[in-house]
Amino acid sequence: MHGDNEMMLVEQRATLSTNMGGDDWGVHLSSDVNWFHHDVSTPSGVLSARVYEAYASTNLFDMASLTVGRQAWDFGSGALIGSNQWSSERSTRDGLLLDINNDLVDLNVGYSNFNAGNPGEESMTYTLINASKTFGDFTANVLLINQMSGGSETNATGLDLGYTAMGGALELNAMMNAITQGDLEMEMVTLGATYSVNDDLSVRASQTVYGDAGFAIDGGTNMGYSTFDNRSSSWETHGNMGYLQANDEDLTIGVDYSMGDFDLSATVHAITNDTYVNYNEEATVTVISIGYTLNDNVSMNLKMAEDDRFNLDGDSYTWLTLNVTP
Repeated sequence: MHGDNEMMLVEQRATLSTNMGGDDWGVHLSSDVNWFHHDVSTPSGVLSARVYEAYASTNLFDMASLTVGRQAWDFGSGALIGSNQWSSERSTRDGLLLDINNDLVDLNVGYSNFNAGNPGEESMTYTLINASKTFGDFTANVLLINQMSGGSETNATGLDLGYTAMGGALELNAMMNAITQGDLEMEMVTLGATYSVNDDLSVRASQTVYGDAGFAIDGGTNMGYSTFDNRSSSWETHGNMGYLQANDEDLTIGVDYSMGDFDLSATVHAITNDTYVNYNEEATVTVISIGYTLNDNVSMNLKMAEDDRFNLDGDSYTWLTLNVTP
């Protein structure tokens, strides 16, 4: 990363996983070993290890499957829940997940709880229901989440709609997310389109509008575990610009191009706000990504972002990522 507070940060994540099982059951185990080298105060770096996923699954009479244990959950657009694969410490849930897949609907029911107090007293319970369906050129996904934490109830709803036209060249999508906590109601709505000029080139545009209360998961509702953040540190923790402020409007234009082993992407966010003046009322965020696939096992990516929301001179970020899969 570079900018006014220039730093060189090195973070490495190695994942070792194994699977075992039979026709109707399975066990999955995976562990992350992370090495952080941040500054001269820790010249030898910091080494840590953790269990990433550890779960068992079984088939239930060929009608459903049940998974119990520590799992990474990704549903819908990722605005409400996601495993945050960008982070060196990815998000997981300890609980159970029931999957029902048939011709009628793909249904997921998840439940987890956490107790940090006295025995028999649940500090937090988390329940989700996710349903998805494809109707020809239409796709729909509905996500419902209920969380009880510290005597406070939070409900979240996510609706994702998609439509493909012109033989698949044009994709239209709509995403509507809402969070309710007591009298607090937060909303975020996105309308977008992607047009494939040819097999290698596509252009996209979208408009995202935030409600009067903004949209805050990690900070405002303590739900967490999404693929975004609502703080300016989202670039470091999630690799994206995160949620915006109340009444923000984000017009996004992007282009993606594939050229053999190279993948190029450029995105410009034009952010406006007529009512909230915590930072620039007119801000611009630019993201450029260049990827290169060396072979079937190794790929590289250079990502650069320029963000002037919190600094009139702009904050700059640069990442170079190397992925190796044995």
